[in-house]
Amino acid sequence: MLDAAFGQIAEGGLDSLSMRGLGQRLGVEAMALYRYVGSKDELVGHLRAELFRGVPIQMDSGRPRRDLEQLCLGARRALTAKPGAHALLAGMQWSFDELNVRDRTVGRNSATTVRLARSGTQNHEEEQAGATWLPLAEAMLRSLKGLVPEVLDRAYAFRVLFCYLLGQVVFAGTSRAAYAQVDSAHSGEFPEFWAVAGSLAESSFEIEFELGLRALLDAMEQRSAF
Repeated sequence: MLDAAFGQIAEGGLDSLSMRGLGQRLGVEAMALYRYVGSKDELVGHLRAELFRGVPIQMDSGRPRRDLEQLCLGARRALTAKPGAHALLAGMQWSFDELNVRDRTVGRNSATTVRLARSGTQNHEEEQAGATWLPLAEAMLRSLKGLVPEVLDRAYAFRVLFCYLLGQVVFAGTSRAAYAQVDSAHSGEFPEFWAVAGSLAESSFEIEFELGLRALLDAMEQRSAF
C-alpha cells in the first residue's frame, strides 16, 4: 500500500494522491483501504514516517565530524530513495506540537496506532503517531555537541544543517526539469544564469550536496559561522 502511494505521488504530485486512485492502482475498492488507514491525511503522515524510518542514525565512531557527515549523507540517500519524497517533504508543516504523541495531522485527541498493509500484502505493522523526524534530529545534535559546545550555537548549526538537508532533497526533486525548460530568449536578460544553465541541468545533486555539506561542517569546526 505504501509503495503504491509513493508511486502515485511520484507520477502526479502530492495532490494526485487519493484513496480512490490508490485503490485502482492496487486493484481494490477504495473502502477496503480504510481498514488500514483512516484518511488520506493519515496515509500521508505514515508515508512521511516511512521516509525518515529509512535514515541510518547509529553513528558513534567517536569522531563527531565524521559521524555528522556520514549521518547527513545517509539521510539524503534514504530520503531520496522513495519516489515522490520531495513532494512529501515540501508539504510538511513543521511544528513542535509533533512532540506530543497525539496525532494532530488527522485531528484526533488521543494517541493512536494504526495498521498498514505494505504493497497490498497482509504484512501489518503498528505505527504510533508522533514526530518521525526526531530520531534524525537527535542523532545530528548528538554529533554536533562534539563540534559546537555552546547550546545556542548548536541550535543554529542544527537548523542550518537540517534545512540544508531537506531543502536539497526538495530542490533536487523539482528543479531538473525547470533547468531544461529555460527559454533561450531570456539569455540576454539573465546572461550569467544562461551561461551555467546547461551545466545545472547535467550536474550531480549528490556531488553538490557533498560539497555544500563539507563547506558547512568546515565552517562549524572553525567556529567561523558563529
